[in-house]
Amino acid sequence: MDVVAVETTCPIPLTEDLFQSTPQTQKARGIAALARLGVMASVPPFQVYRAREVDPSQLVGYFSRPCPMRPRHGFVDSREIRTVEEAAGLIQETLDADDDAEIVTMPLVNAAFSGIWTPGSLVVGQGNDGATAGTSAWTVPALGSLVNDGLLAEAGVMESPYLEILWPVEDGPRKLVQLRDGPPLPQQIDSIPRPVTVGEVILAEGDLLAWETRMKHIDRNAVVYHPNGSLASHYAIHAVLNEVPVFVSREPRVGERIDVASEVPPKAPKIDALRAGFYLATKLDVSYEVAAYVMLAGCHHIAVWVGRCDGLLGLALGFAFRLTVTAALGEMRHLPEGNAQGSRDDIYDECWNRTYLPSTRSSFEGALGAFHSLMWKRNFGGNPWFVFTEWAAIVHNHLVEGDADGALRALNQLVHCAHNTGWAFNKFVGSNLLTDTARNPVSTLVKCAPTLYRASRVLEARMRGFAKRFGYKRSALAIPQAPANMEFLEDEERRCYRSRERRYEARRGEGDARRIRGRVGLVAGRSRVADIPF
Repeated sequence: MDVVAVETTCPIPLTEDLFQSTPQTQKARGIAALARLGVMASVPPFQVYRAREVDPSQLVGYFSRPCPMRPRHGFVDSREIRTVEEAAGLIQETLDADDDAEIVTMPLVNAAFSGIWTPGSLVVGQGNDGATAGTSAWTVPALGSLVNDGLLAEAGVMESPYLEILWPVEDGPRKLVQLRDGPPLPQQIDSIPRPVTVGEVILAEGDLLAWETRMKHIDRNAVVYHPNGSLASHYAIHAVLNEVPVFVSREPRVGERIDVASEVPPKAPKIDALRAGFYLATKLDVSYEVAAYVMLAGCHHIAVWVGRCDGLLGLALGFAFRLTVTAALGEMRHLPEGNAQGSRDDIYDECWNRTYLPSTRSSFEGALGAFHSLMWKRNFGGNPWFVFTEWAAIVHNHLVEGDADGALRALNQLVHCAHNTGWAFNKFVGSNLLTDTARNPVSTLVKCAPTLYRASRVLEARMRGFAKRFGYKRSALAIPQAPANMEFLEDEERRCYRSRERRYEARRGEGDARRIRGRVGLVAGRSRVADIPF
C-alpha cells in the first residue's frame, strides 16, 4: 500500500520520556504509531499509563481511554474525567475487566463529527462517538487506504485496521485518536454470515461489556437489529466476531428465513437522486475547496457509489458545474476588446452563490459562445476554455434529458479537463490534488466527509422535492455546434514585436537577394545579360 501524504505530526516530541513505560496494549501502540508517522492529521498530545500503577489525579481533566491487552471492541467506555473520584472508578472498572490494561489520556476534542475508516468503508456520525456507538452512523463506500504496511506493523494490527477520526467543531485540522485491530468487515450494509430463520430480534443497545458476553452465548436463531448504526460500531463488531447476523438497512421479522448475503451487483444510477444532489449543490454554502473535494471524491468513487450513493454523485455533478460556471465567468474578464471591471476573486465571490440564477445561466451561455467563436489572446479563453465549459454544459444537459449514465461519463471528462495553463480547476485547489485523489480516493473523501454527511441527511428527507425543483427550473443549455475558432488574437505588445520581426526579416531578405544576384548573373562576353527573377 502507498503511504498517505503527511499533513501534520504529533504536536509533542516522541521520546522515551513520553510514556511511563513502552506501550504494551494494541490500542496504545496504535496511537503511538500514528503520532510517530504523522498520517493524515494531527494526533492530540497523549500519555500512556499502566492501569495498576496510575494515580487517579493523573487522569483528571483528560479524556481517558482504557486499553485491554487483547484488542476488544467496546471495552470499558472511554470518557472525560472531571474528578479524582471519577478517575478512581474508571481505574477500578478497567482493572476488573483486564488486570494488564493500560489507560491513554488525551485532551478532550470537541468534535462535530466522528468517523471510523476500515478497508472498504468510511463511517461518519455526529459528535465524539456517533460513529463508534452507532447512534447516528452513516456509511459510505471508500476506495484506497489511510494506512500503510509499516504503520500497521508498528501498531500491532494483525487482522484489519480501524482508524478513528474526529472533525472538531471549530473546523480545525482533523484529529486521529485511535488505530485499533479488528475483524475484516463484509462490504454490504448488513452482515449475514449464515442462513438463519429469525427466532429473536435483539436491539443493539446497552452496556458494551455485557453485550460482548451476550454475543458469545446468543441463540443461533437470534439476529441483531442496529438502526442508525453500521457494521463498524462496537455493537456490530461483537456480533460479527460471533457470526451473529446484523441488520442495519431494515428491521428483520421473527419467523423470516434469511439466506447468506451475497455480493450485490451494481445498480443503474437513479436520475432523480442525481438531479436532487445537483440541485442541492447549487444551494449549499460551502467553500471552493470543499466543493472541489466533493467533486473529486465523487468522480473517483463512481464505481462503488453508483446505485448506492446517487445523491452524493449528484452533489459531485452539481459542484463540478458550479465551479466551472464560476471559473468561466472569471475568465470572461479577459474578453477580447473588452473592458472588464474587478479582479478574478471579486467575480468569483459575486458568482459563487448565484450560479443557479437565470441571469448567471445567461452569462454562462454567453461565455460558451465567446470561447467558441471569438479570437482570444494567447493563454486566455479560446478553444481550451470552450472544451472545458462544454463538458459542464453536457453534464447539465444529460441530467435535463434524463441520461444518468451520460452525466456520470461527462463528469469524468470534465474533471480531467485542462485550460491554457494547466488543470481546469487549479483556480480553486492545487493540481496535485487530482493526482493524489486518483491514486488514493479516500484521502480526499475524508476532507469532505462532514459535508457529505450533512448533505446525505438533507437528501434523505427532501430527495423527491429537490428532484422536482430541478425539473421545474432547468432546461438544456445552448451549446455552439459549429467547429470552434482555433486562431489567437495577438495583443498590442505581441503585434509590435511581430511587426519589428517582419521588417527585420524583409531587410535581411533584400540584402541576401542582392548578393545572390551579383554571384549568379549569366555572362555574355564580359557583360551581365539578365537578372534571375526572384
